[in-house]
Amino acid sequence: MTSVRGSVSPAPDAPSVGQLFARAPVPMWVYDPETLRFLEVNGEAVRRYGYAREEFLAMTIADIRPREDVPRLLEDVASAREGGPRAGTWRHRLRDGSVVDVEVSSVDVEWGGRTARLVAAVDVREREEARRERARSERERAEAELIWATIFELARWGIAEFDAAGRILRVNPAFAAMHGARPEDLVGRLQLDLYAPEAREHVRAEIAEALRTGHRVFEALRARVDGSTFPALMDLTSVRDERGREVKRLVGVLDVSEQRRAWDRLAFLAETGRLLSSGDGPEETLAAVARAAVPAVADWCTVELTDPDGGRRTVAVVAADPDT
Repeated sequence: MTSVRGSVSPAPDAPSVGQLFARAPVPMWVYDPETLRFLEVNGEAVRRYGYAREEFLAMTIADIRPREDVPRLLEDVASAREGGPRAGTWRHRLRDGSVVDVEVSSVDVEWGGRTARLVAAVDVREREEARRERARSERERAEAELIWATIFELARWGIAEFDAAGRILRVNPAFAAMHGARPEDLVGRLQLDLYAPEAREHVRAEIAEALRTGHRVFEALRARVDGSTFPALMDLTSVRDERGREVKRLVGVLDVSEQRRAWDRLAFLAETGRLLSSGDGPEETLAAVARAAVPAVADWCTVELTDPDGGRRTVAVVAADPDT
């Protein structure tokens, strides 16, 4: 490293050099380049090296070096007086006897009316640990992104990402298929466009609640691109940045048509059992069963009775669409 000499005029409200020195998050000290004695140390040097301030001030910078490194230190100090480069990496000995590798940077300063040298020492272990931690975080993030990409493409649930305005950013194949479209055809559409018109007021309220709480699960009638509808379960999450601003919305969609039909069949069977045990006459009971069957398990139902003489008569005719 190169010796630098000079002075800086701080802004009126800027902290003093002494304040910056004391608050520095890395070990720092000032030493006399003639005697090599410590003139001052900051709190971080005391904490990390283990020597009390008074101990430091009774020592030289050679005292914190392994004995075999002292000749190199003296050569470096001499070259610094001549304006030569200074080596960046050194071994320092802590009070407990352990030796650590540190990255040293220094600058010439005026201290107490004399020329001195200000030193900052960064533990290489911590720098390497920080580098490894960053690498680990990046690796975990890449793995998480790969896992999410796999889930996104292969999930049986429909998954869509929306921007904060509610426009589709991307959808997975399952989402596109359940809406009768290709994924690229849905990009840019508003999320409300894919709900049945009669469900949109309810959906607006659910979205508002998701934005307030961050997450919401609800049911609503969705609309395919051809206008047909299907019941679905939605899992809506509002994704926010560290400042709390919404950056996107993530929704999972499960088509519950089959589950709804199964439930309707179970409800029909239960209602049929109740009607058959009601004690009403056979014609009234059969007509009630026909009404229960539509639209739970059928679009239309006709009930006819055969008389003892072989004749047939209609007891009930029920249709989901009266014009059918």
